[in-house]
Amino acid sequence: MQVNVYEKAVVKFRCSFRRRPYLCFYDGPRTRSFFSRERLLNCEVPLRAQYIRVLFREITRISNHSLASTTHAMDVGASTPFLWAFEEREKLLEFYERVPGARMHASFIRPGGVAQDLPLGLCRDIDSSTQQFASRIDELEEMSTGNRIWK
Repeated sequence: MQVNVYEKAVVKFRCSFRRRPYLCFYDGPRTRSFFSRERLLNCEVPLRAQYIRVLFREITRISNHSLASTTHAMDVGASTPFLWAFEEREKLLEFYERVPGARMHASFIRPGGVAQDLPLGLCRDIDSSTQQFASRIDELEEMSTGNRIWK
């Protein structure tokens, strides 16, 4: 509720370039504005750029959801899942640092595509990281649902 009121207040006084969501790098208003500009300009985005966009939007989504769910765990008294998820989130943020050069507020997606291509070996590193992250998710789930706080 409060975030929604804040959004409405910010929208009244700032243009869309000045307001940024704090956790949401590539989801939300910024990306939708890029897509609408591309539609208005009749821009065709290359297929590789579309794949790169989807890849980084999914990394963003995983990062945001892991932080949100484990923050809830910390709110009810389980701090270990939060610390483990934060460690995994840092690994995801390293991918941002390798491509656009910024960890938090990256301006990588542009109207018409992306700012630059992926560096060599990044897809391989993302793949190996997702394999490790999948096993970590199982551990986090077991630690959370097996905890007596939720039983």
